[in-house]
Amino acid sequence: MTDHQLIQAFLHGDLTEQAEAIRHVYTQTDWRAQVSAAVRQMGGTEDDAADVFTEAMLILRRRLQSGEFRGEAKLGTFFNGIARQYWYGQRRKAAGHAEKLNQIDTEMNEPAPDRMLIDKERDAALHEAIALLSDTCRQVLLLGMKGLSGEEIAQQVGFDNANVVKTKALKCRKRLEEIIRQSSYFTETLNIRHYGKK
Repeated sequence: MTDHQLIQAFLHGDLTEQAEAIRHVYTQTDWRAQVSAAVRQMGGTEDDAADVFTEAMLILRRRLQSGEFRGEAKLGTFFNGIARQYWYGQRRKAAGHAEKLNQIDTEMNEPAPDRMLIDKERDAALHEAIALLSDTCRQVLLLGMKGLSGEEIAQQVGFDNANVVKTKALKCRKRLEEIIRQSSYFTETLNIRHYGKK
């Protein structure tokens, strides 16, 4: 996808088109590698880089909507700047609040992602979060949200049986919860307590 196509998808696309744009950035560009290199160069880990990438994607979408991107540079360059700026901010916060870096609140106001579909905005946010999962996890969770049984999901995804689907779904839900909790955008929109590093 070109920069223009990505921007159009983020600004005007439906949920499917936006998810496809996110998948393209996630799998078909070097944006992740650039963020990873920058974060590690500045003292971060791969987990930090994954968090920064996710948050930067959300910030990019908001800045595109506000008209901050004027096309004077490549979209990837603009995104890389967002990621670096966000990581600088996280590092400053960490320096001032080192004692809070490992505090993780495991309580959730709602027990499962598929119960979060309360309104259109929350539905869109949930699908954005799911789009950041692996292909297999996306399939398992989305098919489950459509009401398919474990056996039906197993047949479509290529698993041996429903028990395998159940185990995979549990792991995918946990990863989805991590993605949601690490983003202030997701936690505010989905009304879940945030455990981002502060």
